[in-house]
Amino acid sequence: MQTGEPLDAMIQGDGFFQVELPGGATGYTRAGNFVRNPNGELVLGDAFGHRLKDAPTIPEDVPINNVSITTDGRFVATKQDGTQEDLGQIQLVRFVNPSGLLQCGSNIYTQTAASGEPIQALAGQNGLGTIVPATLEQSTTEAVTELVELIKTQRVFQMNSQTIQAADEALQVVAGLRR
Repeated sequence: MQTGEPLDAMIQGDGFFQVELPGGATGYTRAGNFVRNPNGELVLGDAFGHRLKDAPTIPEDVPINNVSITTDGRFVATKQDGTQEDLGQIQLVRFVNPSGLLQCGSNIYTQTAASGEPIQALAGQNGLGTIVPATLEQSTTEAVTELVELIKTQRVFQMNSQTIQAADEALQVVAGLRR
């Protein structure tokens, strides 16, 4: 989904952004809704504000609308005179088995033995996807469709439960006739 926000970024293909967790641990996320905190650091725009690892600092005198992200993860600031300043570049990581990552909540995952070691590289290299600026990844789940499926499953369960109950009552009647 295109947002038009200059600090939003989506990974098209494999890969995760690296964020710093409390205690110095590293977390991994595909959420790319970044904002600048009061220190000029890029953080996730959630309640926790996890800092993007190895991200450049955006000076206060640079308006956010003058900052852009390239497909390879470079942050570029356009100055008032039209010149561009390279602020820095982030790296992405991928895992041999991303299904083995441990979900910590808030779209943050941590490494486990099952996921393997992180493979770190620039976006677009070493099997990693590229970055799509001013765009966020949407959920692949449609809430309405999932709720309808949940209700249908619940109704089937109720029907099966009533069938088993009726069969049990019939068996009790048969058992009572034999006495």
